[in-house]
Amino acid sequence: MIDLENNQEFQRLHQKRSKFNAFKVLKVDKFEIRHSNVLAWLMDPNANHTMSDYFLQKILTSIFLNIEPDHDSKEKHLNQLFQRKDSFLDAKVFREVRIDNGRFIDLLAVSEKAKLVVLIENKYYSSESENQLKDYLAFVKSKFDETYCIIPIYLTLSGSTPSNSHYYSMSYNDVRMILESHLNLFGSRLPADVFHFINDYLAILQDELHTDQNDYELAHLIYRENQEIIQLAFEQGQSADLRLTDWNFTPNPLRDFYDKYADTIEFVHNVGQNILGEAFKVFTRKIHLDQLFNPHFRLPSFIPSKWHKKIDQLGVPLSNYWLGKGLVCWFEENTDGRLKITTELGPIDPDTRIKFLTDLKKRQVTIRESAMEPSRKFSKLYTDLTDINNWFDKNELVAGMTELYESAAFQSLVATVQNVLEHKPIIELQQMKQSVIDISENHFSNEELFGQAFKKFCETENINRDSYRITGKHTSFLLPLFNEVEEVFGETREKWWWHNGPFLYWFELNDQELLLVLELGPIEATKRIELIEHLEEQGQKVRVSAKKQEAKYTRLYSKHTTINQWGNTDEVSHAMVDLFNTSQNKEVLERIKGLTGETHKR
Repeated sequence: MIDLENNQEFQRLHQKRSKFNAFKVLKVDKFEIRHSNVLAWLMDPNANHTMSDYFLQKILTSIFLNIEPDHDSKEKHLNQLFQRKDSFLDAKVFREVRIDNGRFIDLLAVSEKAKLVVLIENKYYSSESENQLKDYLAFVKSKFDETYCIIPIYLTLSGSTPSNSHYYSMSYNDVRMILESHLNLFGSRLPADVFHFINDYLAILQDELHTDQNDYELAHLIYRENQEIIQLAFEQGQSADLRLTDWNFTPNPLRDFYDKYADTIEFVHNVGQNILGEAFKVFTRKIHLDQLFNPHFRLPSFIPSKWHKKIDQLGVPLSNYWLGKGLVCWFEENTDGRLKITTELGPIDPDTRIKFLTDLKKRQVTIRESAMEPSRKFSKLYTDLTDINNWFDKNELVAGMTELYESAAFQSLVATVQNVLEHKPIIELQQMKQSVIDISENHFSNEELFGQAFKKFCETENINRDSYRITGKHTSFLLPLFNEVEEVFGETREKWWWHNGPFLYWFELNDQELLLVLELGPIEATKRIELIEHLEEQGQKVRVSAKKQEAKYTRLYSKHTTINQWGNTDEVSHAMVDLFNTSQNKEVLERIKGLTGETHKR
């Protein structure tokens, strides 16, 4: 501990992380509801920020620029709104609007003069609940007639695509750019306290969205060299607050150390635990990429090697942008727990941008009309997602990146962009389609066939699509029963697979063996012990170590079988059904059902 406190790199990082920020002092920077409160204040044209309806106007402009190519109806919708040229000075902003089924809309802004309703569902860290967006929109439509223009917005950290196609996507990076633009243009006109408040809020968003790469590398180095003490201090800080009866004033140097460096310790710990950047380094070696990439811990980015020779034809970006090039790809964790790949054209010279996009469009790449506007800075050319079961499994992350990178659709985009950059003649559309078909038909791996077999298993056992994930050598699924247990015992105390409920099944592919596992995850310690003791009373065999306070994972059922023909999806799916329907597994499920009884509900 003394060595870490005297570590110059640690102190240098702490100096940056410990700058005064009102949001951090109040410990509200990670709470979604507090962000909604700030947004409500900014959207209210009559609030004391003196920005009038600037923020509300810019929100609408931002979503207009973010409309996906296949949503012409949305574009027409917003065009009609802007053609009215109304101000929104009369807008009223409401928080936590209760709808008929007891749910609450995060933000609702209504302008009677402009006949405008803006509905915002804010997801800072969380993800959608079932039918949530549908319910909100239906409620608003029932309250406002057809003369109103209703704009439903799905706001997330990364601009994730909403499940309901009627919603417009918006990211917190859009919020950041709106506020930065206003401070740069009109900051001197704002009251000093408002300026500092918005500046502090921007610092919070900047930390969340664009952590400095040097800070990340420094934190990773500190974690590697001091992992044990960082882990101990972090766990000390995460322990429950002391009760009055516990106050014996016994010296606790570790707790004192955490209290002094809390934000820096949490940052170093989280960077050290996040292996996306480390997995990306393995991925780049796997695809033989030795330049033009950045293994950022949250948003690792790269430029495919086929673009390297001619990428400079797009010119230098007009503002600081990713790898200093005008076109980039990156991976990130999507809000629903899946791995996402994105390709984006950045802020290059408008004439060059329009010509490049026009050439792509001629080659059957979908480009929406608004992307051609001279004022446009960013255009997403491609996105795709794949399931990740365990975000702490580096091999699985590498496999997920490889799957997205080697997909026929992404490689088709890579080839098309290469042809445009190298000014090659346009290939006939039919030839391009046939090449994609050839790729997809001739590259079925064991893992792909494994996924197909698992889908057949899910159909047989009536497991719906929202309740399972497929990734490489792992496939996982939930039962409705597990959600009932979650209502009684709560979620896990840390991120676990793609679902933070107490139980999860998964199949694992290992050489010639198929394994099925049912595992209890890291829910809160006292509830975990209570759950295990109830299962033991019903006859469940559990290791003694599973009831220790620090225990996290406990297998309740596992069984394997040998597969002779992995290419036969029927044989594999039948084997899955057999493993799931053993008497041993059914007995475990019967014991779990007892956890939802009235005596266990709080």
